[in-house]
Amino acid sequence: MRILNLLAEGGTGGIEVLCNNIDKLSKIDNYWCFFNRGGEIAEEIMLRNPQRTYIFNRKKFGIKKSILEISNICKKEKIDIIVMHNNGLYCNMLFYYLKKKNSNVKFVRFLHSCYENKLSLNKNIILNKLFLYYFNKALQISDLIISVSNAVQKSHENKFDINDKNKVVIYNGISDIFINKKPIKTDKFKDKKCNIIYIGRLEKVKGVDLLIKSIKILKENKYDIYLTIIGDGSEINNLKKLAMQLNIENIVFFVGKKRNVIDWLDKSDIFVYPSTWEEAFGISVVESMSRGCIPITFKKGGLPEIIEDNINGFLVDEINSNNLANKIMEVIKKDYLEKQKISQNAIERSKKFIINNTIENLKINYDKLIINQKKNIK
Repeated sequence: MRILNLLAEGGTGGIEVLCNNIDKLSKIDNYWCFFNRGGEIAEEIMLRNPQRTYIFNRKKFGIKKSILEISNICKKEKIDIIVMHNNGLYCNMLFYYLKKKNSNVKFVRFLHSCYENKLSLNKNIILNKLFLYYFNKALQISDLIISVSNAVQKSHENKFDINDKNKVVIYNGISDIFINKKPIKTDKFKDKKCNIIYIGRLEKVKGVDLLIKSIKILKENKYDIYLTIIGDGSEINNLKKLAMQLNIENIVFFVGKKRNVIDWLDKSDIFVYPSTWEEAFGISVVESMSRGCIPITFKKGGLPEIIEDNINGFLVDEINSNNLANKIMEVIKKDYLEKQKISQNAIERSKKFIINNTIENLKINYDKLIINQKKNIK
């Protein structure tokens, strides 16, 4: 079975990290096409599998040439299934027209985010109509629609007529190293100072400004804390300015992007993920849980599918810095044994979301597509 995975680019985002882990561990013959541009993970996959990796330059190719080149790859490599991982007008147009030229190949639409009008659409009415038209077309022609959480699947069912489509939920998975690597620190919660950490993109929808404001509230209430922020994005300068304006720059540390976050998580007690949009899944939340951090998130999107409130983490109902600060204080005030119990529950919960489970579920569903195709041919 040969799978051609289509990605817009090959940077270090969540989708790309997931695909990189799939490439490392899956026994399926995965091929990769980055049709806009390359990036760090695209280059890593290229080094590992140069014969199975294609990196295009969208500015040079355009959609017609991309369709032709990808169709040639399908013929040359005898591709069985094409999987589209990204969204956007160009992605859905490419997916739709590829189907017209490759009718013998099965098409899978992988949905990595919840559908939200305010994030999916822009101010250009014509582009919005085109986006919705081709997104709907892409979903309708798909032989299988994969969602990374029930929340993702439901959000698209509410917008598009896909109730009768072949659909499945397959949760994202973390690398086994998060479960198996021996921790560098075994005495979480014993230090007087509470180490809080955030890992993720620094964008508006991630709500990191609310987290920084909550740290200010904690400081005013005489809590001995500090916050480490791992990641980068368009909001980084605004967030740094906010920390300075609140006079907490001495306890809020921006350390940039880090590929290996395990050591940082091992030195932390509480992981706060203050995303304000309908978060599809939250892979960094699971990573933090696997290292015994107690997670705190807003009750949005697929996050309640990971966290059982007050059992293996905490969910905040109302989105604001005061409620977030109060929840962090509630966790800090718990006694050592109670924190240890929640931490252990988090570790156990995280074991459900390992990459091997993701890969196995993908294989099962891809096999079904191929089997059904062979039955139809007969």
